[in-house]
Amino acid sequence: MAAVQMGGGEQKEERKRKESILDLSKYLEKSIRVKFAGGREAAGVLKGYDPLLNLVLDNTSEMLRDPDDPYKLTEDTRFLGLVVCRGTSVVLICPVDGNNLAAQDVRKYGTAASVAVVHDGYISVVPVYNPDQRSKYIPCIPMGTRPNRVTTSVMQVLWGTLRNKKVFVVASTIGVQVFDEDGRDCHYEYSCLDSGEKISHFARGLSIVQEEYLCVGNSNGSIFVLETPEVPGELNLTERKLAHKKAITDLATDNSSENLLVSADESGSVTLWKVNCEGLLRLLDIEDYGFPCTSVKLWNNLIIAGYGSGHIRTFDTNTGRCRTEVAAHARWITAIDVATERGYILSVGEDSFAKVWKIPSTEDFNHISTTCVKDSLLVGGRFLNKWGSTFCVSIFDSREVPCYSV
Repeated sequence: MAAVQMGGGEQKEERKRKESILDLSKYLEKSIRVKFAGGREAAGVLKGYDPLLNLVLDNTSEMLRDPDDPYKLTEDTRFLGLVVCRGTSVVLICPVDGNNLAAQDVRKYGTAASVAVVHDGYISVVPVYNPDQRSKYIPCIPMGTRPNRVTTSVMQVLWGTLRNKKVFVVASTIGVQVFDEDGRDCHYEYSCLDSGEKISHFARGLSIVQEEYLCVGNSNGSIFVLETPEVPGELNLTERKLAHKKAITDLATDNSSENLLVSADESGSVTLWKVNCEGLLRLLDIEDYGFPCTSVKLWNNLIIAGYGSGHIRTFDTNTGRCRTEVAAHARWITAIDVATERGYILSVGEDSFAKVWKIPSTEDFNHISTTCVKDSLLVGGRFLNKWGSTFCVSIFDSREVPCYSV
């Protein structure tokens, strides 16, 4: 196992961030206010918590507790990212987000040059193998402003190609921003805000279709199809479609000639689309399984989906029929990734395990390997090449990105 780490400046910023993490013990039996990423708020007396930052609030049982068991936490109480505000106010960010890791320049026969890890309102870009390349800490701020005080929450990041240009794309509470490949300059920005939507919103779910269309989801369940203009500024909107009833969690494409896009939401619904110059054409809907679908991929006429229940399921893109299913993790799946040249799936869960599977041609998954990152809450994972021989994971509240061989 190897691990890549943030550089000196990034470590300093990370220490500042960690110093702002709330010590919950001094707030026990005191009234606190909780603000969710989507804008919902709750208040009550803090009765208990656990290392994964689940809370039990006295007067919000309908939101945070199972009514039949006051200390059994519902799925709605899962939080990630704890930041002190004034007094006893707390901001908590819901971890239904998809993968918080991105890999740069995964060539067919090469290895990722860098990985990007989301830390609240910052993105840490860390070189994988090049000792001469320094780490970077990119603040997520509105285009044209200075990073005096970062209040943004970053949801997802993506490296890709738009109109023959390598870009770095960020989805956050600002909306979507398109940077140059190294994340230095922001060239485009779009709010991804629906008319009538609350001010407290976020963009989440990123995918680039055929290097031409940038597709972005938002907290209202809408998908925006955007094109880059010839001059920097706002992105051109091709279509906005209210695609889901709940917030989008992830988008994915396989860049085949069919221009397919798959979307998932917090209810667990999955939808397959065709993208063209006129926008989005709905091809099929897959009903939910009672848990959020946290991560989706498209590969070889299959939709591959990871769920909050710990299951991985594959669906046929022609019929929507569930072809295979495996109970991969004991807890929430936070990320899945696909090694396209080998047909491997990487699944990462809150149970501290990262597992590699062979995508089945029959009805059974073939388990390849299991890696346990002891006493760690895994929040992201990516293959470092298209053959799936190496992968990395991100850990909540850690500056290390462990890398492993399969």
